[in-house]
Parts: sequence; C-alpha cells; structure tokens
Amino acid sequence: MNRVRSFTTFFALLLPVLAWAAPSTINGIAAIVNEDVITTLELTAETDTIKRQLRAQGNRLPPESVLAKQVLEREIIKQIQLQFAKSTGIRVDDSELNETLSRIAEQNDLDLRQLKSALESEGFDFSQYREMIRADITMARLRQREVINRVSISEQEVQNFIATQTSQGNVDDEYDISHILIAVPEAASADQIDASKKRAENVLKQLATGIEFSELAVSESSGQNALEGGKLGWRKAGQLPTIFA
Repeated sequence: MNRVRSFTTFFALLLPVLAWAAPSTINGIAAIVNEDVITTLELTAETDTIKRQLRAQGNRLPPESVLAKQVLEREIIKQIQLQFAKSTGIRVDDSELNETLSRIAEQNDLDLRQLKSALESEGFDFSQYREMIRADITMARLRQREVINRVSISEQEVQNFIATQTSQGNVDDEYDISHILIAVPEAASADQIDASKKRAENVLKQLATGIEFSELAVSESSGQNALEGGKLGWRKAGQLPTIFA
C-alpha cells in the first residue's frame, strides 16, 4: 500500500456559536456553556498541557493570546458536544473506560499502574486523564451516531463513487491529511468573504516561505483539530472529497 503525504488548505462555512472572555490571573469564569462553567484555572491547565504537546511535537508556540483563544474555543465546543451527548443518553461507564485505558497502556508496553505512574511523572493528574478519555469516547460515539443518522446515499451517488474510484487508479493509496480551516460566518457579507479569502491567501504565502504547516494550523485554523496541527490523519483516496482527489 502506497502512502502519500498531502496537505490541504480550504475554505468552509462554520456556524459561529463561540464566545469567550479574557482569562484572569485568579480563578474565575472563562466561559459559560449553558449549565456548565469553564474556569480560568481549567483553561490554564489545558493550555499548559497543549504547550507540552506542541513542544514534544517540535512545533513553535503561537502567541499566548492566540493559543488561549484556540484552547478556549475547543473547550467550548467540547462542552457543547458533551452536553448534547448526555441529553441523548450516551454514557461511558467505568468498566468500559478501564478497558480503554488498559488498551492504551498495552499499546505503550505498560500495565495500568505503570501508565498512571508515567502520566504523573509528566505532570498529568490521572483522574483528570481518565475523565479526558471518557469525554473522548463519548464525543466519538456522538459523532458516529450523528453521521449514521444523517447519511442517505442515492443510487446516483453510488455510481458516481464507482466512477471516481476507477478514474483515480490505485484506490489503496493513502494520504496523510492536514487542513487549515478558514471559517466564514453564516450568511456572510461580501466583505467578510473577501476578508476570509485574503486571510487564506496570506496563509498560503506563509506556507510558501517554508513555515511548518502544523505551526500555522495552530495559530490560524478555526478547525477543532487546530491544536493538533490541523491533522485529520490517514485517508484512502476514495475517502477524499472529489474536489481534493
């Protein structure tokens, strides 16, 4: 199987549902998401975690104000998703959570006790790590369920897919995809669309100078995976949108 590394920058529409407050140096409210509150201490802890991850990946840190805004946006979206999952009955019990943690430990050639020690040696609170994994499982289930419920495939779409596969040749090729999402408000004005285009063009110019894609994604992308360098992961050719394939 051939693997080809590919990076894509694109425009997309994103419903603007986010708002944030400037974090304070003492514990306070950074954001209110319906019945839940994101505190400034929680935001600071999450920001510190992201900084460690970015440094470990060899990425240059963006300005503090940019990073704080990105982290808070992601936390708001996470809370919205978790609240919706809870309201629709999605639950992850302790036994399932422990099974997942055991698999994570096994993948790192550790047992659960050693995983706990390793995390704590890196400054992570294990109980918080457990809840982070529980949240990740919950959101993955929510996304999977919503996709299944919304997908309806017509016969014509099946035929188009087959034709696309044939024209692409080797459908076993995989691409390591990252993206930078330039968000446009719903019902955007011509000026807003033009501003977004100029922003995207500026991103392309910076990439042309040799700046790392992942570093630019952290500071410029509006996507949920911006803090992971915009990574979407490996995708087969048949899984790529036709416009990019």
